[in-house]
Amino acid sequence: MASQTQLGFIDIDIQHSERDGKSNTNTVPARDNVAGEEEGIHSEGDVVISESNDEWYQNIEDDENEGDSESNLDYADEEERNDGSESDQLDESYDQIVNVNSNEEIYIDRVMRGKIFERAADGRVQLEKGLLFLDVNEFREALQDYTIQEGFEIQRIKNEKARVTARCAINGCTWRIHASPTPDGFSYKIKTYNSDHNCIRTTRNSNANSTWIAKRLQSKLVDDPEMSYCSMKAELLEKYGLEPANNMQLYRARRRVKEENQGNHAKSYDKLPAWAKLARVTNPGSVVKMEVDARMSANPLFKRFFVCFDAMKKGFVRGCRPWFGFDGCHLKGTYGGVLLSAVAIDGNKGMFPIAFAVVEVECMDSWNFFLRLLYELLASVREWKDHPLTIMSDMQKV
Repeated sequence: MASQTQLGFIDIDIQHSERDGKSNTNTVPARDNVAGEEEGIHSEGDVVISESNDEWYQNIEDDENEGDSESNLDYADEEERNDGSESDQLDESYDQIVNVNSNEEIYIDRVMRGKIFERAADGRVQLEKGLLFLDVNEFREALQDYTIQEGFEIQRIKNEKARVTARCAINGCTWRIHASPTPDGFSYKIKTYNSDHNCIRTTRNSNANSTWIAKRLQSKLVDDPEMSYCSMKAELLEKYGLEPANNMQLYRARRRVKEENQGNHAKSYDKLPAWAKLARVTNPGSVVKMEVDARMSANPLFKRFFVCFDAMKKGFVRGCRPWFGFDGCHLKGTYGGVLLSAVAIDGNKGMFPIAFAVVEVECMDSWNFFLRLLYELLASVREWKDHPLTIMSDMQKV
């Protein structure tokens, strides 16, 4: 049959005639050269429409057998061919990635008869022969979840993009699964599956690595980044019937979630220059300054950040006493730092913020950065030019 990219709509005229009391359907192509281009259409230009679905499927199976006999199949190991029924052996041996354009009948027959993989409402995984997956990664993930869910270890005989074959790790157990690509080249289908076990369930599973644990406990660890090992073990045992191999797995899972969550904070520093520019554009008169470590020219590091919105400046000039106080507090986030602030007292004796800055540490250099920008800010206001001010720091509190 022609490749899929060459297929198009074919205009045909259908003529009905009575022959020997039976209905016969003949089709005549609208273009004379269509029959020569399409192998599925006879040279006389007629297409036989069968009354039976069984006959249609039989034709597809015959075409599939013809395609298989002409293709060079990549057979599995001798051990795999001798294991299981004859039909399963044929399924496992058909492991080459078939081009969908080579035989469209195979594609329709294999893919359209499959069942799409879906998880249950509670997240559980059920496997069966003929189940279809989007790709090999989805199949591997489902297989990992299933083995942990059912409490048994597996031995991967083949773990390639072209095929995945696994059996129960317990000697003598008959559980076995084999999957390989469908003719489209990327979706995966379970070709062989024996779900019978003659081994006992275990709560320890090497498939439950730190990545798997981090994924399952992510919501808990985001809410409580310092979640204890005992709490993590109890959560895994209650929900998944699983006991981690050691505390190192829990440590790595907790660290993975923490790094992933903190990684978002690290990326947000890249947006500070754009945020500063936007603040000055949308709040005319605002002062936003940022300093970076210029020694890292390719990837400069954040050092200091100063902010004073125009509304803060005008509010201090028009409604506050000529007094303000300074203070600094240590930030306990991932990247630390110190928050420096200047506040005033408004007409209701409430604290009114004037400016704030985030600096690396509380030292002479960082305080000089903050006070210099604050002085330049107030000196630019005409009403407060050469106006006396009272200043107090946290060291002068009673």
